Amino acid sequence: MKKHIGKILIIVIPIIAAIALLYPTYRAYELNKIKTQVEKLAKQDSTSEDSLARIERFEKQYGEALLSANNNRVKLGLDLRGGMYVTLEVDVVRLIDESALRETKDEIFDQVIKETRYESQSNNDPVIDIFLKKFSKIARPKGKSLLSYFDVGDIREASEEKIIERLKKNEESAIDQALEVIRQRIDKYGVSEPTIQKQGSRRIMLELPGVNKEEEMRKLLQTTARLEFNLVKNDQ
Repeated sequence: MKKHIGKILIIVIPIIAAIALLYPTYRAYELNKIKTQVEKLAKQDSTSEDSLARIERFEKQYGEALLSANNNRVKLGLDLRGGMYVTLEVDVVRLIDESALRETKDEIFDQVIKETRYESQSNNDPVIDIFLKKFSKIARPKGKSLLSYFDVGDIREASEEKIIERLKKNEESAIDQALEVIRQRIDKYGVSEPTIQKQGSRRIMLELPGVNKEEEMRKLLQTTARLEFNLVKNDQ
């Protein structure tokens, strides 16, 4: 019997370890199923007070256990857990268009923007580079320069290099802001272990494990966040 103890331990110990590791995953699955049922019943309650009370009871009874189970469960990827894979693109062409002074825009500039947008749909080069290439091809032969359309700020520093530098800085800032907005929305929705990262020069890649309400998530991501500043005329 003693000579078989080693073999038995080799089999039993991994099984016990596997059970210990998998239990939080099983527990998380069961608690999330209960949570889904509670949310479904809450929607059927006659008053918002009843719905809130039902959800509060669940949080009081299972909240900490669910959080602990979710933190300790086996982390599954999209291939095993299911979910959504989304690629978003920052509209850099629109950023360039809105960076130009409204009163200076003409048919030439509009044509440059149109050609930039068309080529950027099939070209992964940075949009600013595509814009500058199209500007040189369309606008410069007609006597236009970047100074014709963009605010130069301090006249002592007026140069196309400064304008290009500012456009690239605005592009990078816009992508970083888009990343932050998306991350806040995903966190608010409650997706655990999302992957959010830049892809190329203007795209953002999302992996959202466990998301089963795809239409709701799509609406959340597609909602445009915009902050605009406009000059106001002073009557005096």
